[in-house]
Amino acid sequence: MNRTLLVITTFNQLKYTELCRKSIPEIDCLDVVFIDDNSTDSTVKHLKSKNANVIEKGTGAGLTDSWNLAYKTFKEQDYDNLIISNNDVEFNESLKYMIEGLSLHPFVVPMSGRWKCGDSGKRQEVNTYHKRFVDWRPDKVQKFLPELNNNVRYLPITWFHGFCFGFTKEIAIAEFDDKHLFNPKNINVHQEADLYRRLEKNNIKPHVCTGTYVHHYASQTLPYLGQVNGQDSRQLLEWNRERLK
Repeated sequence: MNRTLLVITTFNQLKYTELCRKSIPEIDCLDVVFIDDNSTDSTVKHLKSKNANVIEKGTGAGLTDSWNLAYKTFKEQDYDNLIISNNDVEFNESLKYMIEGLSLHPFVVPMSGRWKCGDSGKRQEVNTYHKRFVDWRPDKVQKFLPELNNNVRYLPITWFHGFCFGFTKEIAIAEFDDKHLFNPKNINVHQEADLYRRLEKNNIKPHVCTGTYVHHYASQTLPYLGQVNGQDSRQLLEWNRERLK
């Protein structure tokens, strides 16, 4: 059976990290690692107290650096699949369908609630594929799992949002260079756009799994705080870290 690595990226916001950790379902051949961007709260201590596997970084370097470290770990430990996720999400049993989809397609993403899918918009909104539901709250999603089970499809989409996405070893043809999948010049944003262009160039089509729903709280781990000196505030690493202490 294919081995999957699920990487959860963290920087502070322990409340959401714990909700995320507790929500991860037990799935055969799924390993979970937390990559921490030098949190200043008790995130790492708490995760270790729960016997979680944590990769710590000596200095904060931003989300893209964590994604590249996840990719490095994925390759070095010879996993078949890698799923990268923010820590401001809650999973459920339907995650298994996203993993199963990676045996069919090299790049698979889940659905989430309305306005929780960023630039991917309706491509990943649950309401696009399940008309009666706009946003399934984590405490209500169990009620709707049977509907998800009966509607598992993998549909090609243009664009994807980085709150949660998965891929196989085939992604290697779209690497930024021989050491990075993602452009290291990006700090916390613009990774999706940069990678998507390379996916498109190499004929890799993202597919949304209509059987997997992930509740995304959105903008909790790194809220957008406007423009600072003409730049997206999320790209200014130290400025953001001071604001979020």
